[in-house]
Amino acid sequence: MSTQESLKPTENGAMNVLKTISESTTLSPPLPNAAQSVLRFIGAIKELDSNNSEWRTLTAYVQHAVVEVIEPMAKVGLSDRITKQKIEKLHQAILKAIGEVEAEKAISDSERPQEVEQDHEKITRIKLRLTDAIIPLKPRQDAMVATQEAVKTYRKIVAKDPETYTPKLASSLQSLSEILSEGDQKNEALQAAAEAAEIRRQLALERPETFNSDLAESLNSLSLCLYSVGRKEEALVAIEEAVGIRRRLVAEQPTVFTPDLALSLDNLSLCLSKLKKEEEALVAIEEAVGIHRRLVTEQPSAFSPDLAQTLNSLSCRLSEMGRQEEALVAVQEAVEIRRRLVAENPDAYKADFADSLYNLAIDLQGLSRHNDALPVLCETIELYKSLHSIRPAYYGAVLRDALLDYGESLSSLGREAEAMAANDEANSG
Repeated sequence: MSTQESLKPTENGAMNVLKTISESTTLSPPLPNAAQSVLRFIGAIKELDSNNSEWRTLTAYVQHAVVEVIEPMAKVGLSDRITKQKIEKLHQAILKAIGEVEAEKAISDSERPQEVEQDHEKITRIKLRLTDAIIPLKPRQDAMVATQEAVKTYRKIVAKDPETYTPKLASSLQSLSEILSEGDQKNEALQAAAEAAEIRRQLALERPETFNSDLAESLNSLSLCLYSVGRKEEALVAIEEAVGIRRRLVAEQPTVFTPDLALSLDNLSLCLSKLKKEEEALVAIEEAVGIHRRLVTEQPSAFSPDLAQTLNSLSCRLSEMGRQEEALVAVQEAVEIRRRLVAENPDAYKADFADSLYNLAIDLQGLSRHNDALPVLCETIELYKSLHSIRPAYYGAVLRDALLDYGESLSSLGREAEAMAANDEANSG
């Protein structure tokens, strides 16, 4: 069997997936739109009168890369705002690529020989743009490999066209930093975040109306990276600058930038809290919760995950200030929201749900409600065990803490043998 024949069933399968999703009337619009645009892109390249096999290779890459990320989403549906935005960005990137292919079709036969020499650069540019849109939708390990490759490619070509490729390099570094952070590669994440912020700062100086929002995004990430390596004062400086920029952006375009401001306020609250500025930290997180409550009344499905996150943070701030009853109310609401979310999409929300459950258990312990804390801790421990393989270092540590807290509640209830077993399990890991 030839290579072409052996690949055909997979190719047909991918096309069938795209057609099925594109024709769906029940899926959230970004998914059918993305599938439709891929089919148009494939059709446009088929109509392109070119003998360059790189165009066909690009078709195969886009077809399979997009199916790989949207097929699982089509099975569970889209529920969160961030993923919908990522799919919409992919859709727009494909539409732009279609426009470039359509422009290629207009080239006359006499011009084609000269154009063939430039095809490689055009195809590389299109592939990089589409890869940038696909990467945020990939599983972490796959995304890391693809992003590292994109960074490497942009470094090679940025000198040819700095105006086009410098922002792309910064975006890829930003994505790489976020992926490295998720993998607990803290120093590497910080290095990428710092470089992205430096590039975007220069771009924002030259064209603030275009790049200020990107700079704020990078400063937000840089703050988290600095915080993760213990550089809390520097983290605070970065996040305060991000909040300042985003407040100005909200004044100009509230609909677009208000959700980003709430995100930065949450991170600002964390930094202030760890520097013992509890009152300021509480003010920041209360503002973030207020923003998300307003957004949820307008778009519940889009902003419920964000509200749960800020409620979880609010609970932490209140608990740190000794306001246990209020902390309990906040975290109970966060758990209620996240329990609904995890029922709809376990893969997306299980980790967040586990964290809120753990905070609920801690608040119950703080009120000496150990009987109530025990079942919550049991559920938390099972969730952390199921998450351990995803991030062994992180979940290994929090699982140990949860087991020790479980042992503490058991001991407080006089169940010493069970408490000892929980402590032994915690220390055996």
